[in-house]
Amino acid sequence: VVSLQVGEYQVKRILIAQGSSCDIMYVRCYKELSLHQDDLEQSNSPLDGFNGTPTWPLGTTSLEVQAGTRKITTEFTVIDTPSLYNIILGRP
Repeated sequence: VVSLQVGEYQVKRILIAQGSSCDIMYVRCYKELSLHQDDLEQSNSPLDGFNGTPTWPLGTTSLEVQAGTRKITTEFTVIDTPSLYNIILGRP
């Protein structure tokens, strides 16, 4: 579990998940970053294998993630499910 700069904010409780094929941001974190649900791009398919059932995302958003001196634009799938984490970064 790490902390990284996401957009203009330092975000704690980020899980790096080996084998995950997408990057997840939970809606609670999305709102805490002062982002609005109206700005999400629509997502047309559910996430399979998440919590054992298909989960429909609220949408997707692209944000810059900084680790040390390296910055990468990352597309996050935003979901509304309870979690101990704010973000899950996938490593397929």
